[in-house]
Amino acid sequence: IWEEILGKKGKSVTDDVKKDRPIPTIGAKKDLGSNISVYPNPANNLIFIKLPSGIDVTGIHLFDITGRLVQSLNKQMQSGVVQLDVNVENGTYFVEVLKKDSVIARRKIVIVK
Repeated sequence: IWEEILGKKGKSVTDDVKKDRPIPTIGAKKDLGSNISVYPNPANNLIFIKLPSGIDVTGIHLFDITGRLVQSLNKQMQSGVVQLDVNVENGTYFVEVLKKDSVIARRKIVIVK
């Protein structure tokens, strides 16, 4: 089996792959939500969602650990900081940032009061 993994004569099967060649991706899109941040974490009653310029957000949802929607803010938002007053029990939650009907960012946040 080691011969299959390492190839013949201890040579790795990846030794022949060009190291400077980019790896092709199929259907990969730029991650729109990679620059979206949610803070502070842990939080108490307020969380802030920082939206970078160039992204039109249509909603922010807060889910509990079981996946139940516990709070929702549905309005058009652009770059800047959105303040969300959370009225939930202590625990772990997920903040989803939406663009139209697609989730572009999902962040875990802990609420401790």
